[in-house]
Amino acid sequence: HADHLAREDEAAKLEVAPQLRAHVGLVRLEKREAALGTRLHESFHAHLRGRRADLLRALLLEAHHAMWATSFWLGELSAAERHIESGIRLYDREQHRSLAFLYGGHDPGVCCRYFSVWTHWLSGRPVQAGAASQAAIVLAEQLAHPPSLAQALTWTCGLLYFERNGPATGYLSRRLIDMATERELPSWRVAGTIFEGWSRAEAGDGVAGNFGGNPDVEDVTPPAAEWTTTLLPSPVESTVCS
Repeated sequence: HADHLAREDEAAKLEVAPQLRAHVGLVRLEKREAALGTRLHESFHAHLRGRRADLLRALLLEAHHAMWATSFWLGELSAAERHIESGIRLYDREQHRSLAFLYGGHDPGVCCRYFSVWTHWLSGRPVQAGAASQAAIVLAEQLAHPPSLAQALTWTCGLLYFERNGPATGYLSRRLIDMATERELPSWRVAGTIFEGWSRAEAGDGVAGNFGGNPDVEDVTPPAAEWTTTLLPSPVESTVCS
């Protein structure tokens, strides 16, 4: 009788064992899936937090972008410099290069650097102004964004004009004219034409400095043509940092 009971018990165990193993396996699988779901949930929300932080950083950069330009044109150089410094600190080339296609048609990192050219110059810091102009051009070249490069070249030509550096102005202005012509940026071609004409006149070619009848200057209006003709005084009037 005892042997019979033992055999029945063994048979019962053999029947239950597969079910028990399947149940244990299912429980383990559910735990793994739950852990994976938790990790995915945490990763997703971390990604959302990162995206939100990136968006806020970009919007803050563009807020400073608006303010350094506004402050500069109001003559508030100290305020402009504060916003420029914030822009340089916030800007990330890879993260923010696409902003040029959303706001203003030019790169904010290039913009803050070429605006700093003028805040440095007007504050009596010509060496820093020169360094900022080179930084603006280098960044624009790295981005391969023609409108940003055109503006960086134009503002640097303005700096060289104030420095009375005719040869360097001529070199950069011709580079600006060639690029603006190739990329169909007529306003910036006008800027290059104005500076190129001044550089040739400075070298003694008085006829070259006369823009009368030049279709580039006559047919194209702002932004670049008006910017260069209104911001820049005649060489006799220009005495800043000279």
